[in-house]
Amino acid sequence: MSLLMEGATGYPLAGVPIIEKGSLMRRVYFDYNATTPIHPDIAIFVKPFFRELFGNPSSLHWAGRDVRPYVDEAREQVAAMMKAKPG
Repeated sequence: MSLLMEGATGYPLAGVPIIEKGSLMRRVYFDYNATTPIHPDIAIFVKPFFRELFGNPSSLHWAGRDVRPYVDEAREQVAAMMKAKPG
């Protein structure tokens, strides 16, 4: 079992060592290109997309049509943050 050092929000801090119980060795995770933990607030937001809204937004079937508006809205929001045009 390991003790995970966490930030004020309870979210693991990037690059903060995980200290194995009973060990003097410190481990630091640097492979964020392979996988990255997500913030708990993001996990709550995206949960419906893993359960109910799982369709391919490029598909013409009902599952794709259900999720497409969310992808379009996300593109618009990111474009607005970057002062760019969506699409």
